[in-house]
Amino acid sequence: MNNHTFDVVTVGELLVDMISTDKGASLEESRGFVKACGGAVANVAAGCARLGLKTAFIGKVGNDPFGRFLDNSLRAFGVDTRGLRFSREHETPLVFVSLDTDSKPSFFFHGRPSADLMLEAAEVDEGLVRSAKVLHFGTVSLSMEPARSATRHAVDVAKKAGAMISYDPNIRLHMWKDPNAALDWAARMIPQADVLKVSDDEADLLIKIRDPIRAASEFLKRGPKLVLVTLGARGAYFSCAAGSGHVGAPKVNAIDTTGAGDAFVAGLLRGLNDLGERPFDNAGGVREAVRKACAAAALTTEALGAVSALPDLATLNAAMAGRFSGME
Repeated sequence: MNNHTFDVVTVGELLVDMISTDKGASLEESRGFVKACGGAVANVAAGCARLGLKTAFIGKVGNDPFGRFLDNSLRAFGVDTRGLRFSREHETPLVFVSLDTDSKPSFFFHGRPSADLMLEAAEVDEGLVRSAKVLHFGTVSLSMEPARSATRHAVDVAKKAGAMISYDPNIRLHMWKDPNAALDWAARMIPQADVLKVSDDEADLLIKIRDPIRAASEFLKRGPKLVLVTLGARGAYFSCAAGSGHVGAPKVNAIDTTGAGDAFVAGLLRGLNDLGERPFDNAGGVREAVRKACAAAALTTEALGAVSALPDLATLNAAMAGRFSGME
């Protein structure tokens, strides 16, 4: 892995989040929206770049003003977008987001099928994939062809090149015609992953086990080397061959939880990158990586937007050494 050019390459969806400025109001009631760069795997790419990792993104947007806005946004965060393709036939997806009084988001996807789902396997930059230490993906791009085949192709190329495979299912049942197909594909890709991050809700959906200790044990049997079960404000549970444990989340004044899970993944990948060639053999190091993940997620909730709220490495380190120093 030392010869790889990029620390992280992500493949999947890139879209515009239109975030309601009326907190506690439904989308029907909302009067104003803030435009922001979004999409789970794109958020992870931006988060990794903010944390000092050399990062690239592979995906597709429309050849329209929103697509160019997204390209410029990722570049501004330091993400290499040579793998981004522009469609003349399909538009850039817009996702309208409303926040309830607890800052929990609700989503409405507009304009599907959109350009992100039209990425073809032949459009995947194989050289870029082979250059990655880590390839990260989710299930949104598995919800429809040709993006499904493109995502699977990228994973296959990365595995053959010796990359670590990071997988956050980020299950969105409403984006699939058949919810059972969503769960089937989410489960089918687990054996491909070295690092699996799921929420406790997703564990319940996938294996009917909500308890994080039991869920992590079951997921490890399916192939991943490291499993993370996130627990929202209660932090996360991790398990690998070297050890396991719970890491609590720091207390913050949450304004918007959109993208917190993506910030968690970015913080985790930053931490794992710091451990070198055999990260899963170091239980203490993995715990520290999960602490970084929980801290990054917490910081992201303190501002509106998924990408715009992502911390840089100096901010993350300062928080962990200062106001978050007591987190266990």
